[in-house]
Amino acid sequence: MSTKTQMRRRPKSRRSLTEFEEAFRAEVVRERHRLTALRRDSKQRTLRRRQEQTRRRGQFRFVGLIASMVGTAVLVTVVMLETLSWLLG
Repeated sequence: MSTKTQMRRRPKSRRSLTEFEEAFRAEVVRERHRLTALRRDSKQRTLRRRQEQTRRRGQFRFVGLIASMVGTAVLVTVVMLETLSWLLG
């Protein structure tokens, strides 16, 4: 090989190393953006899941409250009518 051939290869080698480093840096930046997006999406899913659980618990508690109020009203009415019937009977 001549000296000119070696000189031509050296810059190409340096250029490919530079291109590799630039590509690596770009990949690192893309990966950071991707991880940031994944974290953000994960936080949003967690928030939505908590909101849904809170809503379901609230509905369950509301139904329980209404059922206990209706049950109490029915029980009081029955006891009151039985007592009235016993007193007048």
